[in-house]
Parts: sequence; C-alpha cells; structure tokens
Amino acid sequence: MRKLSKMQLVYITFIVLSSLSLFSNCSSLRSGTEKTVGYVRGQFEEQLNASFQDVVNASQTACENLQFSDLTAKSDALSARITARDANNKQIEISLKKIADSQTWVAVKVGLIGDDRISQAIISEIKKQL
Repeated sequence: MRKLSKMQLVYITFIVLSSLSLFSNCSSLRSGTEKTVGYVRGQFEEQLNASFQDVVNASQTACENLQFSDLTAKSDALSARITARDANNKQIEISLKKIADSQTWVAVKVGLIGDDRISQAIISEIKKQL
C-alpha cells in the first residue's frame, strides 16, 4: 500500500469536506402537526393551511404591499409561479403548489442564491393576507 504525502492528505480532506457541505442542504426543517418550514437550496419553504387560490391571491397582494415591481403571475388549478423585482432589482420568485383542499406549499427565493431574511418577510406578509 502506497503512503500518501501530507499535501495529498490535505487535498483529499479538502475535497471530502467540500463535498459534504455541497451535498448537505444546510436546511433547518421543523416538522409540526400542521406545517413544515425550511430553508433549502436558497429558498424558504412552508406549508400553509389555506386553500390554493387564497394563497395565490394573498401572494399577489403581498408583493403589491411590499412594493415589488414587474409583477407577473402564471397559474393553473394545481400550481402557480409569481415573479417580481425588489428595489435592488433582485428577482423574487414565489412557487405555489396545491397539496390538498386546505393546504398549499409555498416556496420563496430571492435573487440567485436566496436571502433567508427577505424570504421569511415575504411569507410573513403572505400569511397576513390570509
């Protein structure tokens, strides 16, 4: 068996640790009896106990209340996608999926890599509108 040099061990360790951080979601998921909340792949996700159409309407109103520009919405009976821009021209993307008659999955992503604080503020505004 060949012995590895110190530099090779450092390199392998770096690769392994980089891979672990890349493939871990860096998310904090909390499961409750009524909803699931988490921050995964740069987007904040939450399951809301409200009808799909109510959440779509609340999301559009929330974007208007937060004074986002370039608001566009596309939806069908099971899913919706709302996009807008904030004052810094970052794209806001809200994805909605109907889970059941009174449950809707919401995901908010801000910018290219996400912004947890702004995403949570948007979901908080959506909840206010319900």
